[in-house]
Amino acid sequence: AGGMAAIQRLRSEHPFKVAVFEATTGDYEPMRKMPLCFGLGEEAFHKINPIEHLANWKDIPIIAFHSRHDEWIPFSGQESFIHALRERASNPKQIEFVTFDHTGAPYEHVGFGRESAFVKELQVEFVSKSVQNEMETA
Repeated sequence: AGGMAAIQRLRSEHPFKVAVFEATTGDYEPMRKMPLCFGLGEEAFHKINPIEHLANWKDIPIIAFHSRHDEWIPFSGQESFIHALRERASNPKQIEFVTFDHTGAPYEHVGFGRESAFVKELQVEFVSKSVQNEMETA
């Protein structure tokens, strides 16, 4: 749940200048009946669901990667989260969402299979560009 932990951290004040999300989600609603959310009452579920707590979200560049057929983390949750971030962003173009139909990865979740080199290449380019832009505007 590293990506989910990162999204939880980004909900409050932080020093981060860019974020990369791999096969994660910021909208837990599609997972409501999945094992990760078992045992959570309504109040607890809504308290931790990031999409419901974007008031303090800091506008930073984000690149997210997800397989449409991910068996562990439903694609629809990340799609709605990215959409919500773009809606409130001062520059929606700084939020990129790269999706795949089938990667060949286990459960279409772990490591992006045959797309892994492409994902890593895009990550490096995105983070480099974002840091460069931050340095130029500082």
